[in-house]
Amino acid sequence: MARDGSQFLNAHVFPGGQTDDVDNGNVKSAALRELYEEANIHLESGLPSQIPPRIILHLADTDSKEVPYSEYIRTRRIQPAESNLIPYARWITPTFMRKRFDTYFFLALASPGQIVDGKVDGQEIKSLSWLRPSEALNIFDDGKIILFPPQWYLHPFVSCSDRRYILTDLKNTFPTLSSLLRFYASGPELPLPMAPQVLNVSKTGFTMVLPGDEAYKPEVLDKAESIPGSRHRLIIQSEEGKPRKYYLERKLSKGGGAKL
Repeated sequence: MARDGSQFLNAHVFPGGQTDDVDNGNVKSAALRELYEEANIHLESGLPSQIPPRIILHLADTDSKEVPYSEYIRTRRIQPAESNLIPYARWITPTFMRKRFDTYFFLALASPGQIVDGKVDGQEIKSLSWLRPSEALNIFDDGKIILFPPQWYLHPFVSCSDRRYILTDLKNTFPTLSSLLRFYASGPELPLPMAPQVLNVSKTGFTMVLPGDEAYKPEVLDKAESIPGSRHRLIIQSEEGKPRKYYLERKLSKGGGAKL
C-alpha cells in the first residue's frame, strides 16, 4: 500500500503497525488487526481439510475506524486466521535510526483467484495495490514507487537458509507454491532476526552490512555471524532521503568452502 507520513516518504509498504494491549503480545493477532484497521480487510481461517490451509479474504462491512477489530470478529463469530499465517521474515531497524522497530512479516495463502480490493482513508494511506514481486521491483526500478530495504530484498540465503529476506529473489527461489511450502516445512518456526548495520553514510546514500559480511558485528539478539572474506551488503543510493537504487554485493562462503 502507498502510505504517507515523514517516516514512510510515500513509500509502498505492507500493511502493519505496532502491537497493542488487546493483542496480548501476539504478533499474529496484531498483524490481522492492523490489516483490518488499515485496509478494511479481514483474514478468516479456511477449511481445515484444505492442504495447505488457505485463508478466506473478506472486505469488512464496517468502518474499521469506528468498529474495533475485537468487536468485529466477536459480533460476526469469525475465526481469525492466526494459525494460517506463515512467519516469513523479521527485520530490526538499524541502531542509528531514532525510531527502531522489531518487525515480523507474514504470508497468507488465499484461495485461487480470490482478491479483495480493500478500502483506505485517503489521508495517511493513499492507495492499495496487489502486486507480484516482479511487478513491484520493476515499478521501483522505473522510479515510480519507493521500496525500503526489507521490502526490496528478501531471500533465504544466509546461515543455511534459515534467515529470510523479502521480494528480490522470492520470484526466483520459489517459482511455485509447492516449492515455497517445502521450504517452510523444513525451516524453523520463526525466522531469525535481521539487524542490518550501516556504514559510509552520506547525503547520497549509505551501505547496509548484513549477516555473513566480514564487517558485520553480531548483536546478542541477532545470533548472526561474520565470515572472513565474505561480502553481504546492500549499497543504497538516495535522493532527498528517499532510496532510489540498490546494489547488492553477495559472496558468502563458510570456512572458505562452499557458497551458502
